[in-house]
Amino acid sequence: MLWAPCIALGFLDLSGSLNCTSAFENLNTRQRRLCNRFPEAANIVLSSMEMAKTTCERDFAKESWNCSRSHTAKDSKEAAYISAFGAALAASKVAQECSSGRLDYCGCGRSADARQSSSIPGCSDNIKFGASFSKKFFQLKKMDTEDIKFRVQAHNIGVGLRVLRSNRVKRCKCHGIGKTCTMKTCWWAVPTVDGLSALLKEKYNSASKVLTSNIELIVAETSLPAATTQLVFLKPSANFCDRVRGRPCDDDAHCESLCCGRGFRKESRMVTEQCRCQFFYCCEIRCESCLKVVEDRFCL
Repeated sequence: MLWAPCIALGFLDLSGSLNCTSAFENLNTRQRRLCNRFPEAANIVLSSMEMAKTTCERDFAKESWNCSRSHTAKDSKEAAYISAFGAALAASKVAQECSSGRLDYCGCGRSADARQSSSIPGCSDNIKFGASFSKKFFQLKKMDTEDIKFRVQAHNIGVGLRVLRSNRVKRCKCHGIGKTCTMKTCWWAVPTVDGLSALLKEKYNSASKVLTSNIELIVAETSLPAATTQLVFLKPSANFCDRVRGRPCDDDAHCESLCCGRGFRKESRMVTEQCRCQFFYCCEIRCESCLKVVEDRFCL
């Protein structure tokens, strides 16, 4: 089932675009209710999963885990990253749609520098509404202190939304004659998709295993409560070394790391590229075609 108890694996199943109609059978009761009540926002959330998957595959392409579902264990730190990034990206897209005026039930977010006499309040992305809607859509079950898996999922979703809020960007536009800036319009914008992914990838790299507790999530290594800013997981990652055969790698150092010390093969191929380019007045560049030997590396 696409949106089974943990959304962490959800967007890895994508084979096409998602919306409330195409995914309806795989949604739970709460998600169907949100689709019926807020169809535009729900469709934005679902369609953002395609972007989340593409971004994840690109940013982890050279890592041992390359965002492949077959390599993603439930309740692992990979699942934690996907939960956090998926929720944060969905929230950012809804927030942008609110400020664009395309959604009837939400408008501009909190203004930037509204109290300054030289500043005109602009229309900020509505991060508050976006985060609230994303949380409702992805947190599949009410918090149950006895269910550690759902508590971990809710925690990681919260981390993603907190990263979104704390990394909003202030943008301004000047109004004045020439280069003067006697008045300016300022607003809050969500961080870029690449920025969100990079921030959460850092948290993925420092994710902590947690233990069961009746009150809090306890970090196994320190015996301290998990911080609201750190990703957490319950189970170890899959053994990536069994699944890297045939993966391309860059240089010898990267290959040694990615291939788990099992070695790699080199293959040479000829490519054609432009060379000896010259500029001719006016305004033409002429190049020759040259053959070049390129060496590729693949894990054994």
